[in-house]
Amino acid sequence: MSYYKRKKDEVDISVNRALWAVLMLVVLFGGFMARDTLRSALFDYQENVDVNGEWIGLITEDYDAEIRYEYRLTFNQSEDGSITGNMHIQSTNRSEDIIADSIVSGSISNDDLTFSETRVTYLDGVSPSNWCRISVSLDYEVINGQETLTGDWAGIETPGVGSCAGTEGRVILTREP
Repeated sequence: MSYYKRKKDEVDISVNRALWAVLMLVVLFGGFMARDTLRSALFDYQENVDVNGEWIGLITEDYDAEIRYEYRLTFNQSEDGSITGNMHIQSTNRSEDIIADSIVSGSISNDDLTFSETRVTYLDGVSPSNWCRISVSLDYEVINGQETLTGDWAGIETPGVGSCAGTEGRVILTREP
């Protein structure tokens, strides 16, 4: 007894093989993509940077390049990444001295710190109706062995003052030993 292949069977086998090959490529490609995502999730995880303690530096105003303030912050960081603290600002090159103390709150995620003034506790040299509270976004990095926070600040809605949008500047802080 002899068997002969029919043309239709040969076509069906070729189509099935092609479909299996495409399916295998999809599975392999998907596996490689999932592997990279899994590796990123497992191995690129960073813990929050510890910003507890005292930081000092400068704050500038973008709208007036000559204005600078000394800036001193003390942060208390919780395990969940929430931040509370105190901020002290003193003008360094204005005709009038401005001194302000505030309470701040915010959070840290990996090496990105954000916080806002929540309440001004002391203000001298400027009336409360002219003081804009600020929101700050900083990045942590070590520069020449010195722990540093650099970033931007922006004015926020302030009771009694109104919107301080458009008031912004730069911040640079280093950790006090």
